[in-house]
Amino acid sequence: VVRYRLHSASLSEQHCGKQRQEAYLACEQAWKRRGIEGHFEAREPWRPGKDRRSRHKFMLQYGWWAFTNGQKRTALIYGFRAIYALPFTPEGWKLLITAAFKSGADFSQAKL
Repeated sequence: VVRYRLHSASLSEQHCGKQRQEAYLACEQAWKRRGIEGHFEAREPWRPGKDRRSRHKFMLQYGWWAFTNGQKRTALIYGFRAIYALPFTPEGWKLLITAAFKSGADFSQAKL
């Protein structure tokens, strides 16, 4: 029903550093109010950088998430995109072939 696009002109792309800093400050204030210690885990950007290696890593991460959640079509798309980013690395090909020929249930059972 909903299509979600990632693109370089989005507000979250243009202001990702500021957003992360504001999130960190909000967490710090909440921990202080509650009198607890916390650990901020979102220090790294969640979006890919402009380099091919970063885009490849992002495509693999989201492709495997999609696959293990039964979204084969999405996993295939991310597999193709990972191959486009770095065509001579085996990880993108592994995602693409796995998504094309196995079900997410087969994969999750094999990991157990």
